[in-house]
Parts: sequence; structure tokens; C-alpha cells
Amino acid sequence: MDSGHAPRTSIECYRSRPKLFGLLVLTAAMVAMCSFLATQPGALSKIVGWIGIAFFGLGFIAIPVMYFRTGPQVVINDEGIDDRRTKVGVIRWDDIRSVSIRSVSSTKFLCVDLLDPDKYLSRLPRGAQMIAAANRKLGFATLSIGFSGLTPGLDPVWEYVSARKPHALLEPESRFVVKLSDTEIVCERPDGRVERVAWNDLTKVEILTTADGPLVPDVFWILHGSDGGCAIPQGATGERELLARLQTLSNFANDAVIEAMVSTSDRRFLCWQKDA
Repeated sequence: MDSGHAPRTSIECYRSRPKLFGLLVLTAAMVAMCSFLATQPGALSKIVGWIGIAFFGLGFIAIPVMYFRTGPQVVINDEGIDDRRTKVGVIRWDDIRSVSIRSVSSTKFLCVDLLDPDKYLSRLPRGAQMIAAANRKLGFATLSIGFSGLTPGLDPVWEYVSARKPHALLEPESRFVVKLSDTEIVCERPDGRVERVAWNDLTKVEILTTADGPLVPDVFWILHGSDGGCAIPQGATGERELLARLQTLSNFANDAVIEAMVSTSDRRFLCWQKDA
């Protein structure tokens, strides 16, 4: 008898009340800080303080409304992706060019690039259409879906998308295939070339970021060995499993990974180095 779990037929994300309560506490703290700033001498302090009070004070209205709102906020199934907070409707898989995960100020989003963006953007309010159009001109995906305050979060959603709709993964990154074994890391490139490095020969792990994105790959894992190595773009098939394995290395610097994910310039981040 098969003891494995049956694959999900859909995934539904609901408001996480504990997370919303935490967000409400944070909002209260920000309002208190801005209130203190507004009482300080100087016109600039007062202006910034009152602007902060007005901005963060909206959370006392929005968060309770979200707290008592029932029903799934994001639904993903065989039909497509439905972010019910935007009123766009179901984005069908056949209309999706690619799906990727992108970070903005350490907050991750599920980014959906469409074959015919206007088909869906025309359903948005005028203001939201203008923002989406501006993002497209900057090279970002058509729609970005946030999962802050939702449960389950982005990780299970990405696993679902990866398992059921691999054709929608990020291009060309997903055509790089990472395979792990007990002895080595192998990266099969789209052009047929194969890069590999043995675990016992691994000397250094870096993340390379460039200013070339988001239209082209701009984040790469650089695995150094004394006799070869691998350059693996973020979004490669098997990259998440690679990260999980790398994180088991002694003294692996997760802080460097977090810092690299929000970098938009040409930089190298040292994540791990073999002891001399």
C-alpha cells in the first residue's frame, strides 16, 4: 500500500490571524514612535511625525477589516491563479508566460508574467493599472502577488506551482537543472554543457548579483572547486534543494544569502569557505 501523500489538487491561502495581530502590534508601535516624533522641537520632526501617524494609522482600519474577512484570499488550482484581493479573476495557466519569485526590500513576491497583459490589467482599477504599467516599463513582471499575512505562505505555493505546472517556471533559469548526490553537485545547462563539483572538493560558495535584471538572470550561485565548479542561476530547477543542502555546511552564512537577495548591483557575497 502506498503510504505517500496524494498530490494537492489545489492550494488556498487564508489570512493568518496571528500574523495580522503581530502586524497590528507593529502598527501601534510605529504610530507611537511617530507621535513621539511629532512632539519634538522643529518643524521637520513635526511634519514627519504627523505624516507617519496618518500613514500608519490607516492600519488600525485596514488590519481589523482583514482580521474578520473570511474565505481564501489566494487560490491556485488546475485552472490557474486567483488573487481575490485584486479582483482580476482567475489567471489561466495558458495565459502565463512565466512565474518566478522576486524580492523587494527582503519581502518576496510571486511574480506572474503574462502573454497578453492587457487582457487582465484592464480589469484593475485605473490607479492599479498605472502602477502595473510603470512596473512593466521597468522590466518587472505583469503582476506580483504578496503572501505576507497569509497561511500557507509562499514556499508551499511555489512547491505546488513547480510540481504541477513546470512549464510556467522562470525562463530561461528553469532550464538549468541541478542534480544532487552524496558525492557531487551537477548542473545541466540548456546548451547541453554539464558543470560539476564534488562535495569533498568544494572550497567556496558565493552568490553573484548583477545590475542586468530583471529581464535576464541577475543572481547566480558560484560553487568553487579545486578542479572545476558551477555557475547556477537563481530559479534553476533544483535550486531550492541545493540551498537546503548548502545550509547544512558548517558556518554557512545565511545572512549573506538574505543580503544578496535584495542586491540590485554588481556584487559578490561569500556564503561559505572551506577551512584552510
